[in-house]
Amino acid sequence: MVQKSVQLFTAILLINWIACAASATEPAAAHRIYMMPMLETATAVTGWLAANGFHTLDTAREAQQIRFEVQRHDLRATIRLRMHSPLGTRIEVAPEHPDNDVWTPLWRHLDSYIDVPTRKCPDADVTPTAVLSALSATVCILAEREGKTVQLSGFAIDRQGLIVSTAHDLRAHQALEVRLADGRSVPGQVVALDLHRDLTLIRIPISMENVVAIHNGQFLPNPGGALFVLGCPVNGHGAVRRGALDGPPRQVAGAPLWQARMVVEPGSSGSPVLDAEGRLTAVVKGRFRGADAIGFLIPLETLVQFLENH
Repeated sequence: MVQKSVQLFTAILLINWIACAASATEPAAAHRIYMMPMLETATAVTGWLAANGFHTLDTAREAQQIRFEVQRHDLRATIRLRMHSPLGTRIEVAPEHPDNDVWTPLWRHLDSYIDVPTRKCPDADVTPTAVLSALSATVCILAEREGKTVQLSGFAIDRQGLIVSTAHDLRAHQALEVRLADGRSVPGQVVALDLHRDLTLIRIPISMENVVAIHNGQFLPNPGGALFVLGCPVNGHGAVRRGALDGPPRQVAGAPLWQARMVVEPGSSGSPVLDAEGRLTAVVKGRFRGADAIGFLIPLETLVQFLENH
């Protein structure tokens, strides 16, 4: 019996040693997530590689992944771009070079690419009263992501403190800070999260005097008609921006998105988009950083479907 126990213990040690050895031989991978569409990220990455002496040996494209085999002198690596969300990309570099400074310039390049300020979009010259009345229902949302503070926008949809925003910078059940239009800050918590639709529900512990109504929203905005974004961009709370649709909804990773002619400033994701009558038409998803004034909007229909499921 003792001999069998010793043999069993030895076998377990051997299995653990083999597992550890196997994991030790696997190349370590550095990774980051950037809030850019995958194709735009690929353009930014390949531009940096070419400018820094890397040669692309092979490229493979799949539905939700792009792989590059690159080499510079004796350094060879595999770079994978994976779709994190329709407007987000996960970048993996393997093997991670022992000298971490090799890839630090790439991360800095992408950080600066994202942080380039967009052209200042003027406030709407004439903002309808029906639109202005919804400003008090908008909020600023501050959350922690990978050790950094990210800012989103959101809006109340009921008087019991239920807030709608985008999901791509948040986690399920995450605690965060919500800043109201009157300057107060209250704690909030994610109570529903849908990464495919890129929508989330946040609960705050106070009642809201004003809300953005869902039931009388406008599912089909007038082509070319003025749209108004009420958000909380990095520049400050209570900003109103004007724009217009740029065509019919387009499918991005299986989810419909409106493309709009408007400058979407950092921090505006989650903003309500209203028509001139003050009716909700969409939610700001994000911006296309490769162009001067292109924004992506989540249609009202998608929001209604999300709310029906939660």
